[in-house]
Amino acid sequence: MDVVYHISKELVQRGHDVAILSPACRYDVGGDEKTPSAPFNMDGIKIHYFPYSFYYNRFYVMPKLIPYLKNNTNVFDIAHVHDIRSFQSIILHHYAVKQGLPYVSQIHGSYLEPVTGSMPKWLLDSLFSRRILADSKRVIALTETERNYYKKCGIAEERIDSIGNGIELSEYQAAESGAFRKRFGISTDDRVVLYLGRVHRSKGIDLLIEAFSDLRNRFETAKLVIVGPDDGYASALRNKVDRLNINDSTLFTGRIGEYDKINAYADADVFVTPRYTGFPLTFLESCACGTPIVTTRCGDSIDWIDGFVGYVTNYSKKELAGAIATILSDDQTRERFTNNCRTLVQRFSWPSVVDKIEKTYRAACA
Repeated sequence: MDVVYHISKELVQRGHDVAILSPACRYDVGGDEKTPSAPFNMDGIKIHYFPYSFYYNRFYVMPKLIPYLKNNTNVFDIAHVHDIRSFQSIILHHYAVKQGLPYVSQIHGSYLEPVTGSMPKWLLDSLFSRRILADSKRVIALTETERNYYKKCGIAEERIDSIGNGIELSEYQAAESGAFRKRFGISTDDRVVLYLGRVHRSKGIDLLIEAFSDLRNRFETAKLVIVGPDDGYASALRNKVDRLNINDSTLFTGRIGEYDKINAYADADVFVTPRYTGFPLTFLESCACGTPIVTTRCGDSIDWIDGFVGYVTNYSKKELAGAIATILSDDQTRERFTNNCRTLVQRFSWPSVVDKIEKTYRAACA
């Protein structure tokens, strides 16, 4: 997970000793199928890979992790659990409670299953995940939705810290204005409405296409650009584009490289994700390039978007189209959002994010 790497890297640069405990996806990192690998050093981070004997739906059973934590839990001052539905979190919880190691938990948008949910997840949550969350000294909420969810789970307000994910801002300073438009034959006069992410049914791209179709009468030079790998939904969306007769103003690029992705944000007039969960990095990426955001209330809630760097509407074709139209037509509003994007994203540089995480760690250890 990139988030874990960037947090760990920043902590190491501040003089902390950091270890990551991870399932071994390959056994050629210094160990074998029977023993854990020697710590693998990456940018000063000690990464311990443990072979797994069983795997189901991202749940890795790592028997060798048990003696490791039994014998080494007292080496650490604090633990950060990034997945409360994992074998490592279950074993860590056991020895942390037993040996008095404080730990911080983060669900990263993975809410505990209701009774009507997946049976394996419900069983796992009932036996372990709820206890792991309850025994955390502090919990980190990525979004307002997560913060409210923690409260519903009985976590006291004072134990919840709101900390968003971070972004490596230097990567976005290399954006080359006009490069994306040139590569894909988009005129400098076109107004670009960008979606970037997995092309999946859950993202609400169909609503975006319908909203864009309504905009075409008002913005004849507008272009809808859908960037990202097909996750089983591209064919249905192309059919919708055909039915709405907007082929000439809609572009599907498929998967593109990091350089092109950054340039896509830079060349867009507005970035639209109709539906999301958790804390999408795409919002920060768009802000890093000064591109305003439009999204909806269908899903999780982030409190810094609406009216500051863009708009949050109801899940409605009319309202979504109206918000996009305002940004495309009102230069003053678009410029204000652009300036706010560049100011706000500084709060999510990795140094700024880790400043907050360090405070959480200190509070957990107090």
